[in-house]
Amino acid sequence: MIVEVACERNGKCNTDQRAYKGMFARSMARAALVAPIVSEEIKRMLSASAVAAAAACTDGSDPECKLGWTEATSKWEANSAKDGNLGEIFNAMEVVQVLLYPGAKALVSASGAGNGTQGGKPSPTNSGAPPQNTNAAGSVGVSFGILMAGVVAALVAL
Repeated sequence: MIVEVACERNGKCNTDQRAYKGMFARSMARAALVAPIVSEEIKRMLSASAVAAAAACTDGSDPECKLGWTEATSKWEANSAKDGNLGEIFNAMEVVQVLLYPGAKALVSASGAGNGTQGGKPSPTNSGAPPQNTNAAGSVGVSFGILMAGVVAALVAL
């Protein structure tokens, strides 16, 4: 089970730390692709984490997810995209999506395809302007609902 050991148990995670579980899950899925010797163990860990993450979330037009996915860390309050708390939502979505990694082998290449950049260029940075409301919470809610339906189907197939 994935736990943010730096802060999850003491309840003092900052904004960045609240998004690291999803990044870790993605990295583990990539590791499983390039190191088949550990892929079964990684798959078990990611599957257990996906089930726990799905259980720590609610669906609907404004989904909410908790950062903690274990009994010991479930004290975290659920946060929603509407409130601007995307770390918890994206963590859950990421750990569920990485269960699809066996079908993504063709997307991984020695050149680092799928590393999050376009054409090898870094993403643009914010110029210090305050965050803008994108009204994306509704889209996140719909995507989350579709994703969770896929999770249930994928987990039943396991």
